[in-house]
Formats: sequence, structure tokens, C-alpha cells
Amino acid sequence: MKTCSQCGWQNADTVMNCEKCGADVSAVIPQAAPAYPPPPPAYPAQPAYAPYPPAGAPAAMPNTGKGKAIAAIIIGVFSGWIALILGIISMVNGSNATNLWAAGQFAMAEQKAKSANTLATVGLVIGVVCLVIGIIAIIAIAVAAANSGFNYSYRYSY
Repeated sequence: MKTCSQCGWQNADTVMNCEKCGADVSAVIPQAAPAYPPPPPAYPAQPAYAPYPPAGAPAAMPNTGKGKAIAAIIIGVFSGWIALILGIISMVNGSNATNLWAAGQFAMAEQKAKSANTLATVGLVIGVVCLVIGIIAIIAIAVAAANSGFNYSYRYSY
């Protein structure tokens, strides 16, 4: 840009006379454009992510039976160790199924999920049966003690 010395108008580099006042600007040396820093580089394009689940995978992760496993663990605490142990094993298998599913090993994940669901169901059934048997045993003991004819009074007769 050529700046006119008379009026200060910014003229194009190719003009000989000022576009505003008409003064001679042919002897004026064009000023270099201010050096601005270059624009920042464009961000690289984000990679296209595959839809979840990947093509060819089952539509949804199979049921791992975590709800049944938790119930088996809770009932196992009150009724018997078998239900507790089966519930814990079921939770571990369910967690393994989740990890295998995330790793893309769908067939193995489905197998672990079925195993977890089966163990949780068996543990829940065994726990409920043991709990019912325990309650019946407690009631039977209480009834037998009440009907035994034992005198619970500690009075001494003189």
C-alpha cells in the first residue's frame, strides 16, 4: 500500500496519483503489509469410530444375572454357604463376560454370561430352599419346646 504524503490516504501499489486528493504517489515506496503470524494449523480430522457394537456383533450384551447373583449372596449370608459361594462365582463370571464383551470376544462373553446366569439362579434357589428349611426348623424347635411339658419356673416349693 502506498500512503499519500498529503492526505494520508492508503492507495493501491499500482496507482500513480492519490485516489483521494490526486497528489503524485509514484515516488512513494509501497509499505510492506504488517507481518501477522500464520494462522494456526487446522486440527486433524477425527478418526471415524466404529458403531458399538461392531458389525457382525450381537445387538446387545447378554444378561449376566447380576441381580440374581446379588440376591443369592444376600440370601447366602442368612441361609447357607453354598448360595453365598455360587453368588460370588456368578458375579465374577458376569464381570468376566463384561470384559470379554468390551474386548470384542462376543462368543466367549455369551458363554460366560450364560454360566453366570445359571450359577446365580442355582445359588438363589438353593439359598431360598435353605432359608425356608431353616425357618421351618426354628418353628419346629420352638413348638417342640413349648409342648415338652418342661416346667420353666424356678420356684421351689417348701
